[in-house]
Amino acid sequence: MESSEIATTDSIDSRVDRNIYAFMAVLFAATAIAGFTPNSIAILSGTKASPPLIIHFHAAAMSSWLLLLAVQASLVASNKTHIHKRLGMVSVVLAPIIVFLMLAIKIPLFLDSDFATPARGVVQIKRIGLFSIFYVWAFLSRRTDSAAHKRLMFLATLVIIDAAFNRLSWLPMFGFENVLAVRQLYVLILLVPLLVYDVLKSGRIHRVNIIGSCLVVAFTIVASSL
Repeated sequence: MESSEIATTDSIDSRVDRNIYAFMAVLFAATAIAGFTPNSIAILSGTKASPPLIIHFHAAAMSSWLLLLAVQASLVASNKTHIHKRLGMVSVVLAPIIVFLMLAIKIPLFLDSDFATPARGVVQIKRIGLFSIFYVWAFLSRRTDSAAHKRLMFLATLVIIDAAFNRLSWLPMFGFENVLAVRQLYVLILLVPLLVYDVLKSGRIHRVNIIGSCLVVAFTIVASSL
């Protein structure tokens, strides 16, 4: 293969690499919109009671996170990495806010014996714990391993976006009685495009995606067995 052909192939691979994450960001945002828009419309129209103020703060923080993810992926897709790196520091403030709000909302709920079940407890540990782990890992690897960094940011988002699936009641359960398990597995479907991309690009799934998928599946199995 001539050098010009190699350069062209590398250029195409680079564009695909950048655009897959922009696509994933849109996919995640679309999932959140599909899950939460009906609920938001019901609240705004007055057909459903408005939740406590902290829920609105949580919704704003999560919306900001998804918006930041989409903007960051778009900046990389358009090769504006210098802006991407500066804007990324917003996450240093936003991620702890999200963790704090999740804890502030869930701890009082788990003091209510009617809400507190072992399965729900495992799901919340998954959300808060894995989000924190994946984000910190992503932040630490941002300069030394960009491939891991990108995947970890999406994994961090993946584990907290499962709440959207809880509101997609029209999704088929395929006859399974364990609704929680099926919905958690639906979450993993969001990762499929990235897994396919890994295989097509390098012939194997990136280690970060393997670790992330295994952790999500492990938490799902534990929660489903309780």
